[in-house]
Amino acid sequence: MALYIFGSFQLDESSRLLSRGGEPVPLTGRVFDTLAILVRNHGCLLGKEQLLAELWPNTVVEEANLTQNVSTLRKALGDSAKDCRFIATVAGRGYSFVAPVVERPETDLQLPAASGPRVNALKTPGAWRWLIPAGAVAISTIAILTILLGPRLKSWINSSQRRIGSVAVLPFANLSKDPEQEFFAEGMSEQLITDLSIIRALRVISRMSAKRYRGAERKALPQIARELGVEAIVEGSVMWSGGKVRITAKLIDARGDHYLWAESYNRDLSEVLDLQRDVARAIANQIRVTVTTAERAQLASRRMVDPGVNDLVLKGRYYADKFTETNLNKAVGYFAQAIARDPAYAPAHAGLAYAYLCRAMSDTPPREVMPKLKQEAERALQLDETLADAHVSLAYALLFYDWDWPQAEKHLRRALELNPSAADAHLVYAGYLDALARPQEALAEIRVAEALDPLSLPVQQMLLFSMVGARQYDAAIAQFQRTLAREPNFAAGYLIAALAYTEQGQMERAVEAVEKAAQIEKTTTTDIVAAHVHAAKGDRGKAAKLLKELHTLSTRRYVCAYELAHAWLKLGDRKQAYEWLEKGKRERADCMVWLMVEPWMDPLRGDRQYRDLINHIGLATGKAGPQP
Repeated sequence: MALYIFGSFQLDESSRLLSRGGEPVPLTGRVFDTLAILVRNHGCLLGKEQLLAELWPNTVVEEANLTQNVSTLRKALGDSAKDCRFIATVAGRGYSFVAPVVERPETDLQLPAASGPRVNALKTPGAWRWLIPAGAVAISTIAILTILLGPRLKSWINSSQRRIGSVAVLPFANLSKDPEQEFFAEGMSEQLITDLSIIRALRVISRMSAKRYRGAERKALPQIARELGVEAIVEGSVMWSGGKVRITAKLIDARGDHYLWAESYNRDLSEVLDLQRDVARAIANQIRVTVTTAERAQLASRRMVDPGVNDLVLKGRYYADKFTETNLNKAVGYFAQAIARDPAYAPAHAGLAYAYLCRAMSDTPPREVMPKLKQEAERALQLDETLADAHVSLAYALLFYDWDWPQAEKHLRRALELNPSAADAHLVYAGYLDALARPQEALAEIRVAEALDPLSLPVQQMLLFSMVGARQYDAAIAQFQRTLAREPNFAAGYLIAALAYTEQGQMERAVEAVEKAAQIEKTTTTDIVAAHVHAAKGDRGKAAKLLKELHTLSTRRYVCAYELAHAWLKLGDRKQAYEWLEKGKRERADCMVWLMVEPWMDPLRGDRQYRDLINHIGLATGKAGPQP
């Protein structure tokens, strides 16, 4: 039995007590059991059938009983199906406890670690003379300890054997003297994350959040674990030279800050992928997590790779994650080199698709980048259908460019089947749900993504956007303030907050927020939101001036037509708004998928032209729109 802490709550399994600030929160037995199961498996999606079987074994009960239990829990926790701060509902699938959870031993008792050299008594001269008396003393001591400490000793022993359900892999240290090899160390830790993510029963923190703790100056491990909401941490180091690689990995139980396992491996570079899976299998064995037969088979499969090709792919990933135009160009170059050397290496094609996806999220014209993204993702899956990241990349193109809703969902579900810890898959799936005007389901998916990638700004950006789309303006602003405390330069957050303030009529705050965003990072989107805010405030001259400048800019570089349309609509010019929406339709602007969601489009909802647009894209039916 364990003690779990989440938010201001504490759940004690041994005493079957939920408390808040020291005050008990009354729950019936079955409702407590529901909460305990969800919390024990925090960050994992639990199917309704699984929950029903655990709560009512060997009994046939209606699903409504489970729904009622969850509803009662939400009231007790001050949660709701809309906010999903603790329990997220994933429609048609089940529930997930999405709040960060810290698991603690039921006692703070710490037994001293053994010190000094280990002596084998049976090989020591004269050992037999004192072995039996010493054994008698030991037995007497254990008896006394058992009487005096009783349950506390038992609790400590049990705590060392508790199941670990969540882990973060921190960036591995680069022990090579060459700083240019940083990409290799980072690639090793990222691949280990991918391999551990095969295990459905284990919640694995995204590489993007784990990267925040790179370097010697990072925080203490227990603090990192609390911030990431995990029970264990993997850290290690990498050194490679002369065709050989040495990896040292350590598994630490962050709840007690003690080592559970450590090992070093030496392999040829061509065997590096197998090495990573050996580490993943060893970790799975140590944390006593349930690994299915299929997962064990996948972890046991052998994979050989040309070291040179592997290096190029790792370099591509390393630079793609930096997201700047210069680094994305480098990433594309490295992936292209890898493909030239081995056209049948699926991860190289998946990596190139990812680099194009990163470009697609910048100011690159969709028709210039999306077909390339789709082509590389499809090629990767032709070579290896089990690459979850390639499914996500393809789904992104199908959703935001092809408007092929059924196929996008198919690939997102497959990605989550292959890797339930893929935060980006949950995030893109949330985009799919939001676009089809299913905001509560979208919020639930985002909360799962947040549990997997708690420090991600894209996750927070999507969460704020979804809250605004659901007309939860107060919740969006409160969430923004919480994120701002950790990330004071959250430019996208300021822009969404400005839009939320605008919808509330708090125009001074809206102007202040958009100006702050411009100070941090000035982009075309910043100017568009500024025009939107000034138009809503009644400052038509300033709004019209910004829009005219953006119109001129759009003749030289790509500017999202949909974003310009909603700024013109705020200015009250429906004709201009529709002209830009039609342009967005022709250009396949990614933001066109938000036509049914965003509140500033409300004035158009009764228009035939608006209905024609959403029917053309397939938003009204969820069926595929016309192909580009």
